[in-house]
Amino acid sequence: MMTRVPLGARDAAWATACVLALLAQFAPADWRPALPDDTRSPAPEGQKALVLLAERAGYETVRRESPLAVVAGEETPADTLLVVLGPARELTGGEEDVLEEWVSDGGGLLFATREGRSLDLGPLGRVEGNGGEDVGRLEGAEPSLAAGLDSTGLKLFWPYGGTVEGAGEALVKAGANDEDRVALTQTWRGGTAVLAAGSAGFSNRSLAWGDNAALAFRLLERAANGRRRIVFDESLNLTGTPKTVALLLDPELRPLTLHLCLLALLWGWWRGRAFGPPLPDPDPPRRTLTDHTDAAGDLAWRTGDGAGVVGWYRRAVARDLRLPADAKERAKRAEALAVAAGRDPAAVRDLFARLAAVDARTQPGMKTAMKRRAAAGLIRELAALRADAGRRRR
Repeated sequence: MMTRVPLGARDAAWATACVLALLAQFAPADWRPALPDDTRSPAPEGQKALVLLAERAGYETVRRESPLAVVAGEETPADTLLVVLGPARELTGGEEDVLEEWVSDGGGLLFATREGRSLDLGPLGRVEGNGGEDVGRLEGAEPSLAAGLDSTGLKLFWPYGGTVEGAGEALVKAGANDEDRVALTQTWRGGTAVLAAGSAGFSNRSLAWGDNAALAFRLLERAANGRRRIVFDESLNLTGTPKTVALLLDPELRPLTLHLCLLALLWGWWRGRAFGPPLPDPDPPRRTLTDHTDAAGDLAWRTGDGAGVVGWYRRAVARDLRLPADAKERAKRAEALAVAAGRDPAAVRDLFARLAAVDARTQPGMKTAMKRRAAAGLIRELAALRADAGRRRR
């Protein structure tokens, strides 16, 4: 009787994995681990501290992973500060135009390039990167800061990666010369833009040095210019960071990816166990008479039972020719069988005598070993007698 295969610990593990794959698509949109240098990361190169500082100051902060064009269409520029810190890739011409339009529509912009890179935002200013050389650092108690930043008593170790060029007001200078500007502000068509050379000054590590946090927050306030909502852009980091698996977990592709994982789990579960009652054993393949004869001969040879094989065949011939089981009675029938087969009665009697000697050896306690040549000779003689008697009878 067939029984259903019971569920075990392995099946429970497969079922749990399938349920987790289903529930993962309902996880929050920002459930993925933070990049080492984005605004979610608490690592030294991350910028999470600046976001927390703005929240404690009463600003409404959000992170956006949508493209800049989408953010500009969904946010209100007059009430919002857009913060882009150290994008992981170069901006396209369309993205630069979006930033210019954002400021021209009355929005606020705080943009800091990645160290060593150059950037041209047209009327908003230009950053001339240092090409990846050692990052400079503002040091001392009285750096050259613009009026309104309240630099009295500040001890700064502010890192920067180049200089800023443009028609705006210099906010931070690395020296006394006007060519050493590190950050500048530009008011253009009602909007406010602050452009900084390098984003290292806004990192968690930098904000822990001296009074760097005060300078970073004052640059943020200068760019906000009264706006209370701050949008931190993450799209330029996500699209610029090499990622093979993380790309499949973007909000647009995550449902498809998780459904494919679920199908793979179900397929592995299906291949790993038998669902329902087990199938019956298949019918054994049919064998030819030659295969059975070869197997019986090989068995007799291995066991040394040559006399037994001759006895099996003799009994089969006796049934076909209706010979009596007793040896003496078979001897009496020898003459009639010889006439039926067209043989010499003396030859048939001699064959029966030799068969009787073989039968005697098959009794319990007797040795049944027999040379293959002798056994094969007796079987051939019996087969010929059987064939001749059958032809004459027909």
